Amino acid sequence: MLTVIKQYEDRDVIIYDYYIENRQNVYADVGHIIIKSMGGLATWRAVNDPREDYLKQGLKALFMKRNQSGGVYPAALKVVIAENKK
Repeated sequence: MLTVIKQYEDRDVIIYDYYIENRQNVYADVGHIIIKSMGGLATWRAVNDPREDYLKQGLKALFMKRNQSGGVYPAALKVVIAENKK
């Protein structure tokens, strides 16, 4: 399970942390997603997410939830981790 939690929001930016369940205390396992208000998207990934698998799943879940809720980003969500077939 991947957890995505909003850490900060103002009129210009929303900052999320994402981590694999129960790994939020391991710095290398916590990734960051930053969404800018002008439609820009800046992302940083966790050290232990070299192929950005968790980043991509977290982003996809955020956008899907936003679309379902009329354009509002959620404060937190849980994502079932899909296995990558690479």
